[in-house]
Amino acid sequence: MKKSFEDRLIELSGPAELKAAKQLLKQDRLAGAWHDREQWLCGRFRLPGVTVDTRLRTGENSACECTCRSKKLKDGKLCEHAVALTMYAGRFHTPQPDTLRNEAATYYGGLKQESLPNLIERARIPVARLNIEAVSAFPHVPSKWENATLAVKLRTADREYLGNLNNLRQLYFDKSLTVTLKLEHFSLHEQQIIRFLAINGEAENSQILLNAELTAEFFHCLVNFPRFTRDGRRLLVRGEFAEAVLLCKQSGRGKPVLSPGIRVNGAGLPTAGAKVITGKAGCWIGREGEYFFIPATCEISWLRNFFRSGAQNPPEGTSVEEFLKNFPLPVVPVDTLELATRDAGILLDGKLSGANEFTLEVNYLYETDYGHALQKPGSGYLVREGKNFWKRDENAERRFDTELALFGFDFDGDTPALHGAERIGTFLDRALPEIMVAHPRLALGGRLAAMIRGSSGLPELEFQCRLSLTKPDAYVVSYTLTGAGVPADWKLCAETVKQGGDFVVLPRAGMIKIPRPLAAFFPAAANVIRSLDPEGRTFEVPFYAANYFTHLVREIPGALVPEIAAGPEAAARSFDAAPDYRFEGELRGYQSEGVKYMQWMTDRNFNVILADEMGLGKTVQLLALLASRKLRSSPPALIVCPASLVANWEREAHKFVPGFRVAAPAGHDRADMFKEVNEYDLVILSYAAARLSADKLKHCNFSFLVLDEAQHIKNPGSSNAKNCKSIAAAHRIVLSGTPLENSPEDLWSIMDFLQPGMLGTLPAFRRAYSNLREDPALQQDLAARIGPFIKRRTKAQVATDLPPKSELALYCEMEPAQRDLYEKVRKEGLAQLAKYKEGDARGNATVFTTLLRLRQICCHPALLPDGKGDGIPSAKTDLLFELLHENIDSNHKMLLFSQFTSLLALTVKELNAEGIPFEYLDGSTRNRQERVDHFNNSPEIPLFLLSLKAGGTGLNLTSADTVIIYDPWWNPAVELQAADRTHRIGQTRAVSSVKLVVKDSIEEKILELQERKREIFDSVIDNPDAMGVNLSIDELKYLLD
Repeated sequence: MKKSFEDRLIELSGPAELKAAKQLLKQDRLAGAWHDREQWLCGRFRLPGVTVDTRLRTGENSACECTCRSKKLKDGKLCEHAVALTMYAGRFHTPQPDTLRNEAATYYGGLKQESLPNLIERARIPVARLNIEAVSAFPHVPSKWENATLAVKLRTADREYLGNLNNLRQLYFDKSLTVTLKLEHFSLHEQQIIRFLAINGEAENSQILLNAELTAEFFHCLVNFPRFTRDGRRLLVRGEFAEAVLLCKQSGRGKPVLSPGIRVNGAGLPTAGAKVITGKAGCWIGREGEYFFIPATCEISWLRNFFRSGAQNPPEGTSVEEFLKNFPLPVVPVDTLELATRDAGILLDGKLSGANEFTLEVNYLYETDYGHALQKPGSGYLVREGKNFWKRDENAERRFDTELALFGFDFDGDTPALHGAERIGTFLDRALPEIMVAHPRLALGGRLAAMIRGSSGLPELEFQCRLSLTKPDAYVVSYTLTGAGVPADWKLCAETVKQGGDFVVLPRAGMIKIPRPLAAFFPAAANVIRSLDPEGRTFEVPFYAANYFTHLVREIPGALVPEIAAGPEAAARSFDAAPDYRFEGELRGYQSEGVKYMQWMTDRNFNVILADEMGLGKTVQLLALLASRKLRSSPPALIVCPASLVANWEREAHKFVPGFRVAAPAGHDRADMFKEVNEYDLVILSYAAARLSADKLKHCNFSFLVLDEAQHIKNPGSSNAKNCKSIAAAHRIVLSGTPLENSPEDLWSIMDFLQPGMLGTLPAFRRAYSNLREDPALQQDLAARIGPFIKRRTKAQVATDLPPKSELALYCEMEPAQRDLYEKVRKEGLAQLAKYKEGDARGNATVFTTLLRLRQICCHPALLPDGKGDGIPSAKTDLLFELLHENIDSNHKMLLFSQFTSLLALTVKELNAEGIPFEYLDGSTRNRQERVDHFNNSPEIPLFLLSLKAGGTGLNLTSADTVIIYDPWWNPAVELQAADRTHRIGQTRAVSSVKLVVKDSIEEKILELQERKREIFDSVIDNPDAMGVNLSIDELKYLLD
């Protein structure tokens, strides 16, 4: 067994010497001890009347010299002075390192021994966190009735749990609360907090109670814990120990003011009115939300009462020096007992971590006596400067933190963070420059200042173009796409815009803003450029897209290409030689301009729409174009139009280009025509005939393919649209007064017929222009896209080039069923007429009845009595509704005249079915003027239906500018009176009078007779009884032929 230190001394001296040595040390006889130059231990003892010097060498060759000359020394033993010196020196023995290393490892029985890797694994990054809210004030003294009340919450990334005592105990003792929440998910710091509360806390409903002493003990677990709050304000528990002191402030000539305080790292902090939490081994002092621990270096209750005593003066009659002389704590002079609040400046810096995370480094900048001090958010409320403390501007800091939180910064990490490129870009480009203006004392660090160019916002993506090459049908453009001088990837930028983004992150350049004009360009680029080469940095702009490309890039600096903006340079083919066909007609100025436009565009292989308003002569312009470009050796031109307009086209062609060989076949005649189709100059087919002849048409080639009233192909999935798009032709032209009738899809289908692919796919077009009618910007965009391919003039625009009133006859041809009925009635009338001799009044009555029935069939077979014409369609009614729709879409107001009120009744049914508003007046109408005023004052009513007798005279309808005479009543004066309802004083617009005529019918015959024998019509219409006097049998037969 190892001997003790005293046993070894007894062996070296003796029991008496050990006892005497203890008495020497107890009586403090040793004056001092030291090591001499030879490292002998020396000591001097002061005894009554004598001084004894002892010198001792320890170790294996120990030796002793002493002036006491004891007998023990002669025997090689130690005298009592040497033993006392040895015992005294032992108090200051420093263990040798070898001795420490050679000690046996400490063993803690029953405890699990863990390796460092296991301990490191337990300290992994937490995935859950703990929040503690102090619900009540902290108790000052131990009490049964006063406790600290804590509300604890446990949070994961997607869920929050109540941290009541049962949950904390289950979490600590069972190591898990749920399958997804385990103790190991928290930091080691939080695990200790959970442990303390689980073991020491008391439950009160969902909250946890701690008495004063346990609260003081618990505060040791909360040192530097970031999520400990009271009333939403963070409480900071400091790890530095503080020292209790008495602060003394001089007050001029009067007595000083004394106040309890603490000293932290040499700086005094007044604690009058501070929070005091008393524990067993000290107390915590709280000032301005920061808590410091003061060890109990004096009796704890005295210390508690000292801190609660407040500022006071020394007692009366006592000098300051005498009062302070025996005070048990250090007295610290201070200049003030108040904590001054200093104004906060702000210093921001930040960095991007990829495209979707931005961290903001926030520091609050304070002026000090020695320069400036940077304080991190949440790092405290007090600042030590020299021997004093001062307060940070907590309100200003919290307001700025709130402003950052308002914008969307996440404060869960060490620094505020923003997530998502759009939120980051908006902050840097828009919000931060404005925040800088609102906070004059805000400054930026180097990285952030460079990121937003001082305070100007993010650098913008730049797009610059130049012409590289001109191909026969397209421009080749070289481009650069850069941000802050760094090349950008086209696909990345386009995809960012497609996802609704305004910002893109480029390596070495940081975050770049995509300017709005460039953002508008990317989604439209697919429809305006082709052959994009991101590596070679080139793309092509087809000639047909040149105008739209110029429109898209007009606001992008450096992207406008002058050569493209100027348009194609290729000259039109020369037509100095006279064409093979002559145009018989005189074009007005705007019509001549329209023909030249179509010549210029088709010569450059551009297909176009002539969209002039109804009545401006689209037909004559098209025929003039064909005459100027048609050679005898070239294939025929094909016109496809509604069935109701076939006859009108044929008639106009014979009139204006009489040299054309024109084919307008019907029924079985079409098969014969296709056998020699190339022998014709012009072929006219209805949409139905073209559809039925699809197999024949696919083997034909045409010089021009013209669609009249192209709304017939507005549904791209219809058989009409598919068939027309399959017909081969060198050039395509559309005639339509209403290219956009109902929806943008109407226009897409027409443009897909003219320039396939120019407007992209139909789904993409729908998405891009679904809000076209309400969005002026979209309207402007589409206008720029298709503008070069549409020529449209309204009557208002060309008013100076129009006569005050224009008259137009539109012809239509009856369908077979209607024609068969007409012929049957006509022949029956002729047979009846053959029975009567000239002058027989019965013959006049028969012919009058037959004429009436034929006119009714021309208007609508349903007008015949006894239902003889029911179920048979009317070509003229079809033509009427074509006109109505075109005029309504052009914002014209119309008057529709008919002498048959039964025809007006049929029209009313159709109008109601299509939802077209109208006014009505016939002989039975009583409130005539009210109806007229309602029509004149209601822009939303486009149509007024009037009977001949009731509406032909005495009415002022100047709000209308178009008169439609449905069934000519043969007397030109009556027609003039009808037109005069609108063409009169007060009319400010050009007036059109349109007469609907059925080809090869009594209507056409009567119009021919108007010039030959005008008096016939006066007799027939104005005085039927006198017809027998004015008309011969031959003339009546002529009407029926």
